Formats: sequence, C-alpha cells, structure tokens
Amino acid sequence: MAFYTRVMKYNPDIVHILLGTNDMRKNNDPFGEPCVSLHDYRKNMEYMVRTLTAQGKKVILSTISPIDNEGLGKRFPEDNWIYDNGDLEEVNKIICETAEKYKALLNDMSSVYAQYQTGEILLQDGLHLNAAGQLMLAKNVMECIKKVIEMEETS
Repeated sequence: MAFYTRVMKYNPDIVHILLGTNDMRKNNDPFGEPCVSLHDYRKNMEYMVRTLTAQGKKVILSTISPIDNEGLGKRFPEDNWIYDNGDLEEVNKIICETAEKYKALLNDMSSVYAQYQTGEILLQDGLHLNAAGQLMLAKNVMECIKKVIEMEETS
C-alpha cells in the first residue's frame, strides 16, 4: 500500500492528507460508478488517520477542490471521465467528519475555492490546481502547520 511507502517509512511528525479526487472519477455512462465507493473512501481515510494519530502523528486533512467536467472532457476526451458534484460534496463531508472524529486539523478549502471560478484556480484540464490554486492551498496548509506547532509549544 502506498501509504506505507510514501508516508509511514519517513516517520513524519505532521502529515497533510489531500486525497480523493481520482477516487471519485467515473465513466460518463448510465453505469458509471466512482473508482472507489464512498464507503471504501471513508474506510481508507479513517484507516490512515487512525493509524497516524495512534502513533502520535499530527494530521491535517484538506478538502478537495472543485472540478470542471467541460475542461476534463476536452483534455481527456478518449477516457470518457466525469465527476459528480454530489460525490464531491460527500467526499468533502467525509473529510470533515473524519477530522472531527479523530481530532485531526481540518483545512476546509471549500469557502476559499468558492470565491473563484474554476478557470481561475484550475488548469485547463479542469482537474488539477493551477499556480494560483496551489498557492491558496499551500498558504492554508502552512497556517495549519503553524497551528500544530503552536499547540505543541503550549502543551
């Protein structure tokens, strides 16, 4: 599992998790289902956060950015991919609930992203954050890291 090779083997003190965009992708047809069900997404997210917090790691969870299906279709027309806004809302809800359940720090980017049109924060592929979107995310994550450090200093 990539969780062990990409995170655990480094024994970090603080872990930032932004996960789920690819999991929500599905085929644009009547039978299209997300790559990972919402049930399995929740199970996977909780597993990672539970494992990390049990080892004393501080966890920051970020919500997922919006997606522009039109841009996605233009960039990857042969793949027939689509994202459902309802799935996006559910994944972000799972992220928020998981943060609360395991006392992880939540970096809810929803209100930040809502201030912009998708073209202002996403690359033309409609999926990945552009430089402006990445900068917004990075600034918010850094603020969360500062909070974690301040909490450690006062305890």
